[in-house]
Amino acid sequence: MQKLIRAFLCLLIALTLSCGSVDFNELLEWPSGSDDEPSGSAPAEPTGVTATPDNAQVLVQWKAVSGASSYNLYWSEARGVSPATGTKIAGVSSPYTHTGRTNGATYYYIVTAVNQYGESGASAEVTAILNGSPALALPTGVSAVAGDSKVVVTWNAVDQATGYNIYWSHATGVSSSTGTKIDNVSSPYVHNGLGNGSPYYYVVTAYNEYGESGNSQEVSAIPRADLSNSRVRVVWVQDVGDGRDVFAQGSNLRLMGTDTADGQGERVILGTVGSYAKPLITPKGDRVVYSDRIQKKVYAVNWDGTGLREVLGGFGLALWRDPKDGQEWLYYGAIEGKDGDEYCQAVYRVLLDNPKSPELVWNRTSVSVHNFQLSTDGLMAGGLFPYPNGGIAQLANQSWIKLGSGCWTGLSPDNTYTFWIFDDAHSNLFLANASGSLGRSININGAPGINGYEVYHPRWGNHPRIMAMTGPYTVASGVNRIAGGGQGVEVYVGLIDANFTVIESWWQVTNNERADFFPDVWAGP
Repeated sequence: MQKLIRAFLCLLIALTLSCGSVDFNELLEWPSGSDDEPSGSAPAEPTGVTATPDNAQVLVQWKAVSGASSYNLYWSEARGVSPATGTKIAGVSSPYTHTGRTNGATYYYIVTAVNQYGESGASAEVTAILNGSPALALPTGVSAVAGDSKVVVTWNAVDQATGYNIYWSHATGVSSSTGTKIDNVSSPYVHNGLGNGSPYYYVVTAYNEYGESGNSQEVSAIPRADLSNSRVRVVWVQDVGDGRDVFAQGSNLRLMGTDTADGQGERVILGTVGSYAKPLITPKGDRVVYSDRIQKKVYAVNWDGTGLREVLGGFGLALWRDPKDGQEWLYYGAIEGKDGDEYCQAVYRVLLDNPKSPELVWNRTSVSVHNFQLSTDGLMAGGLFPYPNGGIAQLANQSWIKLGSGCWTGLSPDNTYTFWIFDDAHSNLFLANASGSLGRSININGAPGINGYEVYHPRWGNHPRIMAMTGPYTVASGVNRIAGGGQGVEVYVGLIDANFTVIESWWQVTNNERADFFPDVWAGP
């Protein structure tokens, strides 16, 4: 075509020489917009190419290339395949299954992209070694159940697997490339010698003579001490007035505690009469954090009563230990409301030992101050949003699901997201999880000495099987006797059975002539 046009131009020049001067450069300039003028380019070479071997076939995949209309695949049984040396399979798309291959052989592949302007350069070369066996499936049904200094990992058998590997880590996101490997294990596998109170994350892989599968779904568990041998600390507030300050709103209180390891029984932690609302034992068990309603400040004190210090202004809602670095966080807010219906419009958190940079955690709803607990991973919080709407919130500041109506919620101190809400009769805990299932109840006013009267202040401790409460409430009349308080209100600790169906044993912590409210319980590792 170009030769024909040039010949025509030469003829035109010859015919016009007698007509005056001619601009030859203008005549010979290539016509703009001609069909023969290049106006585009070939696509870029494909990336992300993989070759996965299977039984007598190879699955080749790659990322789409902008501007490509099709792709060519080149393969060879020799390394260094190129468009010039490889066998071409034209017009393929990803994923492409290269069938009819020979088991035991090695195959090399490159891919090129094609459009109307030409073919791209070759991709990086990839290799597949056919082993004669289909790829192993990922292990399913993986679970991790914690015990004392151990975790039991189980999974379902995988067809054609000859063995299994476990990979574990203290941090989520474990994989075969990042985790610590325990090879040649079988289900169930008992991972012994672990530190109590710290999370362990696991994946399982299957293998045979041809290779190893991908990673299973990640599971986790937190080993806990056998409570029969654990050190237990309990903290509470004692009303030294008329015994009716059930919500610890006044200033006739003192901070009390007990420790099973020292034999001292009930003891005063802070004896100066004042405001000590909602005392919480720190995750490490060495301090107590409480709120002064009068001053509207949060304080921390060592277990032995020393080292009292102001943390910040506000009201303390919860404490949480980051499983990644062990740092302790305080969750707090500005308290509003009165007469047991107090709430915070927003929840923030700061490092307990460096409370300088508050982070917003929740402000999608208000939160009742007496009922806010976090899961071990810190992703979920159980509470009232606000009273009487009990449920689980996804942090930070995402969404929440209502699981019931009532008061005094609790969230299990692990990652099962098991939730309870206290009934209006102040007798039973109704359990559910984030999906709304379980639907069982645990009676808690059947403890020895309660005699079927109402109980209050139920709180999950730092171990999934331990909880605290107060009772009996016998003074007031009518259906709801909580407001009457009473000098006979004591602190109780209950041990929940392994199936979370019943309190299998009770311990009456206090026995005095003062009303005791707001307990928290901590079991040592």
